Amino acid sequence: MSNEEKTTDTTAKEEPKKRNAVLDEPPMPSGDEYQVHAIQHARDLFRIGDYAGVKATIEPLLASKNPAMVDAANELQKRISVDPVQIGFLVVCFGVIVTICLVYFGH
Repeated sequence: MSNEEKTTDTTAKEEPKKRNAVLDEPPMPSGDEYQVHAIQHARDLFRIGDYAGVKATIEPLLASKNPAMVDAANELQKRISVDPVQIGFLVVCFGVIVTICLVYFGH
């Protein structure tokens, strides 16, 4: 193997490690330190698009006694929840399609 092949092989193997490092479980310190790590882990999960992981991570933090942790967890929960405007827009579009179909097939 030439040096170029070795270089491409090592870089190809390093990239998945970096990406999977975000998915690893956070360290398990105790008390407030755990909560800080859990919020950071939830933000990392949000950044890569694992919204189910975010929801599972913030659920215990919502019952925290620390108001800053509760606020951070609520903020993440708002970011992953469904926007009511989207639901309204979907209902209006469905109504328009049903109306068009009734008018078209009704005549």
